[in-house]
Amino acid sequence: MLPMAMARTIRTTVSVPAELYAALTKAAEASHVSAAWVIRDALRLYLSGEPKAARASVAAPHGAERNVKQAMTR
Repeated sequence: MLPMAMARTIRTTVSVPAELYAALTKAAEASHVSAAWVIRDALRLYLSGEPKAARASVAAPHGAERNVKQAMTR
């Protein structure tokens, strides 16, 4: 399997409610990552089938996961 940066990417468009978009951008800014990174990571975790408890241990740059969770609960 190729690393994410080397893998072929496909652009897609997704519509989300304004509140979810606000939480997404807030989480991305707090984590110093792009909104696209947050979305890709969320999809990867969701589709991996890992139990929610195991997802909390996944490493993310600059504490991104912790900041994403905090932004989503505010």
